[in-house]
Amino acid sequence: MVQTSKNRENFGKGDVRGVLAPESANNAKEGGALIPTLLFGIPGSGSMAILLGGFILIGIEPGMPMLTKYLDLTFVMIWSVALANILATAICLVTANYWAMLTTIRYALLAPFMIVLIFFAAFQATRDWNDLFALFVMGALGVLMKRFGWSRPALLIGYFLAPQIEPTLYQAQQVYGLTFFQRPIVIVLTLLVFGSIWAAWRYNPNHGKTYDAAGPHGRGKMLPQLAFGLGMFGFAAYALADSFRYSLNARMFPMGVAVIALAFLGPLLFQMYRAPKAAGILYDSEREPADRSDYYFLGWFAVLLGAIGLGGFAVGSALFIYLFTTREAGVAHRRNGLLAVGCVSWLALMAYLLTLQLPSGLLQMFVDMPMWLGGSE
Repeated sequence: MVQTSKNRENFGKGDVRGVLAPESANNAKEGGALIPTLLFGIPGSGSMAILLGGFILIGIEPGMPMLTKYLDLTFVMIWSVALANILATAICLVTANYWAMLTTIRYALLAPFMIVLIFFAAFQATRDWNDLFALFVMGALGVLMKRFGWSRPALLIGYFLAPQIEPTLYQAQQVYGLTFFQRPIVIVLTLLVFGSIWAAWRYNPNHGKTYDAAGPHGRGKMLPQLAFGLGMFGFAAYALADSFRYSLNARMFPMGVAVIALAFLGPLLFQMYRAPKAAGILYDSEREPADRSDYYFLGWFAVLLGAIGLGGFAVGSALFIYLFTTREAGVAHRRNGLLAVGCVSWLALMAYLLTLQLPSGLLQMFVDMPMWLGGSE
């Protein structure tokens, strides 16, 4: 809308077109994004990648079975999207003012409960402590990728597509050999991939922005981006070295991905190191004015993980909510305590009714507690 409009001065200053256009596009894309997700197992958007992950968790394989074995489910989703848009429009016209009031609630009173719910849901996948560690690592990676302008949906899509692409690539190589890359459809798809990479770079919202890389403290202000890029480069290099442990057919996919990653990361790191000004892909959100650093909130995630390790999920979550609301919201201690106890009581009730095992900590090793408080009874 901003690119095609003749009058751009009022965008970001209350012009309703700036709200109508992206929201209309957001709703319109869902139907189209479902097509490759259901028929080919290729997520059409970031939200479809999450939906694809849900399918995999419950044992539904996207692809041709969606038109045969799960045809009823496919039609349910199609009609759900169509009816949801109609019903959502009617409901929003009536309740929009009330939903808007949610934005007046301070993040400090919502964030701790959302974080606790995310940790609670993550543990139920395999009911193993490693789920919580993986959540913390992937959460930290997501925060850093957002800070430095790296695409998080791309990582998520690759995570779900890799198990399907690897055996397919192996089969294609067995049938066609190296002539596989000479097939017309492969050539067209390769050109589309490179075209999408160029478009992502050319139309990056940060394209053209410049930031003084030297500043008053020399190149030190570029160290966060450079360190993160080096970390990604090191991971790709490790994947390349590890691929040599496998047979030729087994190493083909990880080696190819690692080589492509290194081919893009190398010039990026060189540009980070040499450029006197950081522009476009070298974006760092913390160069903009902000009340809190990303590392500050990652520290809160670590506090929750440590509290759960010491007191178990129920006790640790209550302590985390109390500390977070006291530090960030600054409301009365009694209210903070009631919020913590209320949230954990609800989670404990859900664990009791659904027979869910909550993570236990060091406290449960010395004190006998009921199962809904992380114990074994």
